[in-house]
Amino acid sequence: MKGAPKMTLMLELAPEIEAILREEAERQGTTPELLAQKALRDRFTAPPIALEGQSAYEALKPFIGKFHSGKGNLSQNTGEQFAEIVAEKHRKQEPKG
Repeated sequence: MKGAPKMTLMLELAPEIEAILREEAERQGTTPELLAQKALRDRFTAPPIALEGQSAYEALKPFIGKFHSGKGNLSQNTGEQFAEIVAEKHRKQEPKG
């Protein structure tokens, strides 16, 4: 957004967020304002994932396995896992009596 007019925006931050912002800015040797600008820029201007000539797997490969889902082997025994989920949901919906 080169050449775009600058905008002044005042945000009210919770004290704990302000403290974190100030501490991190000091740690990085910058100002809270510049750190907040960078965080917003990084968050909202992320480059799109280019799929040209790539499969969905190839495009997402850098992100696969980066987060813990809480349950391992999700790609194994999918039919059994699905059946367990449906059965559990059905048990929860059964009238108690």
